[in-house]
Amino acid sequence: MDEFPRSIGKDHRFEVIDGFIDILVPSTLVSAAGAISGLPNVAPRTCVRLWELCNSTNEGDKAEARRLRNVVALADGVAIGIGIAGMKQILHRKFGYGKNPRRPLLPMEEARADVVLNDLYIRALMEEEPAVQNEPGR
Repeated sequence: MDEFPRSIGKDHRFEVIDGFIDILVPSTLVSAAGAISGLPNVAPRTCVRLWELCNSTNEGDKAEARRLRNVVALADGVAIGIGIAGMKQILHRKFGYGKNPRRPLLPMEEARADVVLNDLYIRALMEEEPAVQNEPGR
């Protein structure tokens, strides 16, 4: 690890990105630069709003960040379980993108996709998108 800063020079920062969006709130408290997640593909406005709230210095935004984090965290738990094939189904049904993942991954069966799209936590996440879009100033 000592060699990395020397190899790129002092003017470059080493950024830490957490592996799950459900821990974005505490991660930003220790200066994380973001999260790696599939959820922004299906709920981009909600995930960007969570990022903005996490980085806000306004104390009033902290409660909203926690509320939104709960919505995102519960949906992220479902997303982990459905994998790429499930996320592709959500993208297909929401935006019309192709529903099948690349090989060697297998597509999700339609009946299973119906269950996923009716999942309480996935629906809650999807309901946040228009609400975030309609916030004043957006």
